[in-house]
Amino acid sequence: NPNLIYTATNFGNWGDVWGIYKTTDGGTHWSYVYNDVSLGWMDDNFWPDHNYTVLRMAPSDPNQLIAGSVRLLRSTNGGQSWTAAYTTAVGGGWQGNGVELMIAQDIAFDPTDANRIYVGYDDFGFWRSDDGGSSFIRLDPHQGPYGDVGYEAALSIVVDPVNGDVYLGRNNGDTVEWQEDYPNGKVWKSTDHGVQWAEITTGLPEGRPQLVMDTSSPINARVLYCASYGNGVYKSTNSGASWSGVNNGLGTAAGLAFKIAMDPNNTQTLYVGMRTIWGGTGGIYKTTDGGANWIKLTTFPEQDILCLAVDPNDSQVLYAGAVDAFGWSESGGLYQSINGGATWSLILNQPRVNAVVPIPGEPGVVFADVAPWFQFFPNQESGFYYSADGGSSWENIGDGLGHKHVVVAKLNPHNTNQIMVGTLGGGVWKMDRATLSVDSGNIRPLQFTLDPVYPNPFNPSTQINYALTQAGQVTLSIYDILGKPVRTLRSNYQSAGNYEVPWDGLSDQGESVAAGVYIVRLSVHNTQKIQRMVLLK
Repeated sequence: NPNLIYTATNFGNWGDVWGIYKTTDGGTHWSYVYNDVSLGWMDDNFWPDHNYTVLRMAPSDPNQLIAGSVRLLRSTNGGQSWTAAYTTAVGGGWQGNGVELMIAQDIAFDPTDANRIYVGYDDFGFWRSDDGGSSFIRLDPHQGPYGDVGYEAALSIVVDPVNGDVYLGRNNGDTVEWQEDYPNGKVWKSTDHGVQWAEITTGLPEGRPQLVMDTSSPINARVLYCASYGNGVYKSTNSGASWSGVNNGLGTAAGLAFKIAMDPNNTQTLYVGMRTIWGGTGGIYKTTDGGANWIKLTTFPEQDILCLAVDPNDSQVLYAGAVDAFGWSESGGLYQSINGGATWSLILNQPRVNAVVPIPGEPGVVFADVAPWFQFFPNQESGFYYSADGGSSWENIGDGLGHKHVVVAKLNPHNTNQIMVGTLGGGVWKMDRATLSVDSGNIRPLQFTLDPVYPNPFNPSTQINYALTQAGQVTLSIYDILGKPVRTLRSNYQSAGNYEVPWDGLSDQGESVAAGVYIVRLSVHNTQKIQRMVLLK
């Protein structure tokens, strides 16, 4: 029927009626067929401009349409109604759920219900799953930045392991966070799994809140700690009904309290990580008396803290992700202490380690997410890393992720083989560690090496050497400094052994590339290694 035509608009002037139109008479008359979209997870007014980049009609049924913009929409009735469509599985052991867009801030599993999971987003609201992450319910009545939530960022979630009460720290999101004084932030409590909330801020000043709970405290008088950015550390001994400052020893640095971690084996011992925006005065403080007194761990670098964790298998083992400056990070990584913070070692040289997850019952097994500013900055690579030997060696297992810029990671306490991660605009993902190579309950690292290229700098060609200790699917590729693919040198299954591959400075199209910095990336299974090289002309 050549008279049946659909068209979708792209950008126009503000106030134009953007959307999808339909004609049944070859274009003589048009009707506006776009109706409210049944998104479920996103308010229609959250992204109100109906701009489309693709529109397709099924050749077998003109009533079936697919339209794409920042979201993928599907209609089965000629455009009268639309629903959001998304994939739930990508591969590599990772599974998503379609809650795309925006920044995931925190994930919490309900210890009282194996199927209940909470997810907090930056300005996307607070969510709950009742089926183990297969689907999510939005708990906020409206979404920011156009809704009326006020404190739309749900950034710190604590769930009581006995009664399932939820404690939630919120603020106005990352846009406001770039103001150094962080003027906004409060704490709420829910006793019905997030349906209704009560503000619990008596004695607690406004500021970006990070929460931890002493789960050994009395059920009717839970002890909570809050690192309130812009103010200091505050403590409640009555389940959040009132708060008081516990900042003795923090001095003028109290207002920089950004992350807080509790020793699961000794709840009187806590660590607080400091964070500026442009660096220089960060660091870590420690208390062994429930916050009454704090001392600075002076051997830790003066860097901004992004994450803190105490190894549940050994309280002397600590992990801290830190960067030279939060606002523009070029160096830093994951640091480890094996003596309670007396001394520290850099164990993962990847700036912006946002989360670290040591596995209970498996000493030496630890996961870390990496999200540097620049994907292909020399020796910096986004992804999700694991170590089976306490950080001596690492493998990137993030290839199967739909979005490798991971910002939060949590272990499922009901199933310690399952890890869930949240990304910077790419949704929430989970994986089962059983999909990795496992030997006697421990992860077995895949061993291969990528030698520094030689010569480097080079003109006109250089040699790339690597070695495989076991057979596997290998991809050897060249990228420019912006991450654009230049040349695929190898993409096949290879046996264990040593390999030498030359690169003559040509692209996949056989054209000479410009002088500059290039990245060689070796991928084996789901693990990658990179080297930088410079082509001279």
